Amino acid sequence: MSRVEERRKYPRLDCGFSIHCREHDRPALNDVSQVKNISLGGAYFTTSRPFEAGREVALRINLPPTRNLILPLARVIESSEYAKGHAYDTRVEFSHIEDSDRLALSSVLNDYFEAQGKYK
Repeated sequence: MSRVEERRKYPRLDCGFSIHCREHDRPALNDVSQVKNISLGGAYFTTSRPFEAGREVALRINLPPTRNLILPLARVIESSEYAKGHAYDTRVEFSHIEDSDRLALSSVLNDYFEAQGKYK
């Protein structure tokens, strides 16, 4: 499987879900943002500071419409400067997600995709 195919393993939803991100071993450093896009494999969002590639982060993502909270762990793929010294585009791959959280995320994604006419 090529890297491009691997990166597109799951369909992505452009969204603005609320997300909290912190380094797994540094709970005091919490970053609050909005998700730019999300899939069952990971997420892309903006942070106020860079995160080192390969670093494990703990996430809290609020899923509409019921505001279900999911708590995946993720590995940072990339964190690149977006606005000099102020914002960083951060891409993560979920490394651990509870079955119930995966089911909740899958349900929300399917609802949005169906509403957009992407799946029938």
